[in-house]
Amino acid sequence: EIDLSSGTLLGWTSNIPSAAGSLMNAETIATCTLALSANVLATFEAGYAPLRMDPSYYLRPHNVLSAITEGSSPSQPGFMTTGPGLSLSPGNYATVFMLRCVKPTGNVGNVSVVDTITNQVLASLKLTNQVLQSGDMWTSIQVPFTITGIASITLDFNTFWAGTTNLDIAFVSVIPQ
Repeated sequence: EIDLSSGTLLGWTSNIPSAAGSLMNAETIATCTLALSANVLATFEAGYAPLRMDPSYYLRPHNVLSAITEGSSPSQPGFMTTGPGLSLSPGNYATVFMLRCVKPTGNVGNVSVVDTITNQVLASLKLTNQVLQSGDMWTSIQVPFTITGIASITLDFNTFWAGTTNLDIAFVSVIPQ
């Protein structure tokens, strides 16, 4: 997706070189096709701009961002993803976080929707074994939020990892409600 007013690439970029910047690959086309039928406004792939990540997390070859607790270089607890600074008009929305955890125990982390100007948290959800599926299954987590007032605001959709058990994130989407 491209922001037509600024020409900025938004979400679902790949590393395939081209003169204008790459926007498509097979996974992107498949996901965007599915997203059209699901009324998705925007989808952002973890590990790629405009989402930001800490370098202690691992971007897998299959485009999944992983936080790991074991090995010679474990990930550091903190924000796996922040961003993208998406502007939305007043209305009702939900952010969808696609997460995977082999064995969620205790506090795995949380996901949140944050107004980047005021730093107000519009919505958040604690990630526990009651929210995440176990057995290395992907879990689609919807976090509803409302933007009130007359002006659009800029939002970040953050994924915080507590460092207790491995966690993967594939993407973050925004859908109208």
